[in-house]
Amino acid sequence: MTSYTKAGMWKESLNMAYSLSLSELAMGSLAAQLAQTCLERRQFTDAARLFMDYATGEDKLDNAVNALVKAYQFTEAIRVVSLRSNRRC
Repeated sequence: MTSYTKAGMWKESLNMAYSLSLSELAMGSLAAQLAQTCLERRQFTDAARLFMDYATGEDKLDNAVNALVKAYQFTEAIRVVSLRSNRRC
């Protein structure tokens, strides 16, 4: 899993993490680390997916929206904001 993480192979890294039955907190931390790697590599859409689907924490959707905007995925960013607004109601 460490090798996949260092290589930026986030799908493989998460698959390995699931097979090792990592805790939700550990999975969230791994996802945030992988998302940061994607951001550094300008893989903004992948970073957004990691933040939305796997990361934990209150700022995960904000981070996802920021990554989507950097990827010029404005419609998707608006959808994510709308989802968040609907969950607060």
